[in-house]
Amino acid sequence: MKLYPIKFEPILMDKVWGGEAMQRALDKKSDSKNLGESWEISDVQGNVSVVANGEYQGENLRDLILKFPKELIGKADAKEFPILIKFLDANVPLSIQVHPNEELAQKMENSHGKTEMWYIVDATDKAEIYLGWKEEYPKEELIEAYKAGNIKDYLKVYKPKKGEFYFVPAGSIHALGGGLIVAEIQQTSDVTYRIYDWGRTDRELHIPQSIEVTDYTFKDDFKLDYGKAENSLNPVIESEFFQTVFLNITDSISLDTAGSYDVLMCVEGKGTIVYPDGETSIQLGETILIPAALGKYELKGKDLKVLKVKA
Repeated sequence: MKLYPIKFEPILMDKVWGGEAMQRALDKKSDSKNLGESWEISDVQGNVSVVANGEYQGENLRDLILKFPKELIGKADAKEFPILIKFLDANVPLSIQVHPNEELAQKMENSHGKTEMWYIVDATDKAEIYLGWKEEYPKEELIEAYKAGNIKDYLKVYKPKKGEFYFVPAGSIHALGGGLIVAEIQQTSDVTYRIYDWGRTDRELHIPQSIEVTDYTFKDDFKLDYGKAENSLNPVIESEFFQTVFLNITDSISLDTAGSYDVLMCVEGKGTIVYPDGETSIQLGETILIPAALGKYELKGKDLKVLKVKA
């Protein structure tokens, strides 16, 4: 396999809650006034990413993994890419929703579960995130609120700021409010159960499924603390489904795939990836896959912020 940092064509999706912020802020090429999602790296059936650069331009991610599982992913038996990487523009609130865990997703949808995390790329002063419960409530009361359509009254509301991380385990009730650009890291799954949709009547709700998969316990650890040391590895989270490190580059940092791929998601600035056979640019709004077999490489930049993700 030819080893180089791989870029992909973004898969752009219109959403009822989308807007035009990603065109302005992330240089996404679209004339849509409702651009909601840019799938950066995807192995979801029906929406598999296509390589945009280098020797494998035009080939899709699934085919590359089947040809070069060890070189690309680091596992000889790999058959799929385990995470889905997106940017989202929440121009207006998304539905209040929940995703099943691995066990329930397999049972109900023959799919993976959906644990995810968000990095706030940008937020207006009025932006909100609805995530988890305000306090402890009886399960029966919450189920009645699902059925009555007033579940929003039970949710904890965050006022997100640029640069914050939020972790959303499967089963957690949540919604992005309007006025947000978000980088999203999640399991390779597109299973969403809508509970409440702010009066929009053209999309199906999934109340019975939501009741079954929701985690009704009170938690207060969704917002993540992390370090911002320059030119160093700043661990954010290590979950069973993915691991995320924050890179705050003001000069350079030496990195190593250590036998497993890296995903580099640029959330601010621009820079250069230097590897044994050359170099590749990276800038805000781009996501790049570093093949497992590439090994050592260097990331250079002056005001460059990158999420480094593995699974």
